[in-house]
Amino acid sequence: MPVSRAAAAWATAASQGPVGTAGTDAEEPLPCTRAEAEDLCAALTSIEGVELRLPSSEEWEMAARGPDGRLFPWGNSMRDDGASRASPWGVEKLVASLPQWAREGLLCGGREQPLCSSRREADATAAGAVRWVLATP
Repeated sequence: MPVSRAAAAWATAASQGPVGTAGTDAEEPLPCTRAEAEDLCAALTSIEGVELRLPSSEEWEMAARGPDGRLFPWGNSMRDDGASRASPWGVEKLVASLPQWAREGLLCGGREQPLCSSRREADATAAGAVRWVLATP
């Protein structure tokens, strides 16, 4: 799942002091710039003690499509009812209200362009959701 508003608030607060309470929109993905997304990954890394980072565009696409190269996380049909299903790897909410950041500064997915391969370059003010991965050596 993309990092929610509540998780982002918790990570930011926990890295600076006591944690507050979550609001009514706590489960909605947090729209943020790429710089904010990277800062959030850094805050979570500091808290958890393991390196968390944005996925590469190839990692994001493999998480969405799975090993069979499907067009969408739920298969090859454009039917909307599948958008809420998990990908073949069990990754959820790949097609949410916001596109998601990849390490290269690309935005992947989102309701406007749900094709996994629809990556678009973004400027410094673009908003996307954060989905982190565990960095491996």
